[in-house]
Amino acid sequence: MSAKNCTEVNKALPSCDAIRSWGYKKSGYMMIDPDGEGGVNPFQVYCDMDQSEGRGITVIHHANSELPIDVANCEEPGCFPHVINYNGVTVAQISALMQISVACEQHIRYDCFDSKVDIAILRKF
Repeated sequence: MSAKNCTEVNKALPSCDAIRSWGYKKSGYMMIDPDGEGGVNPFQVYCDMDQSEGRGITVIHHANSELPIDVANCEEPGCFPHVINYNGVTVAQISALMQISVACEQHIRYDCFDSKVDIAILRKF
């Protein structure tokens, strides 16, 4: 049996579930590379190793997910677009992760009074 060099050992795995399958069970921020070498750059995600028994859940946090935004005097459709910032993760990186994922979820809280919402989320993927 030959020894592995540091480069082989330190390559980012494709997802938090893959990291979990290698025996790592502590939740925290980790680097993943969903499409391997030569594709999109590896990126940092939060790995939730506690939410689902025996699985690692890959989480990409929004930079502004907990901040309330007051919107006033917006009567016409599309008068208030809101861009969600995924903490430096690109659309290509999210798309690569989606390609290898069994399921994907997007959580957005919308509190309103007498208004309508038209959400076009992740249509680019």
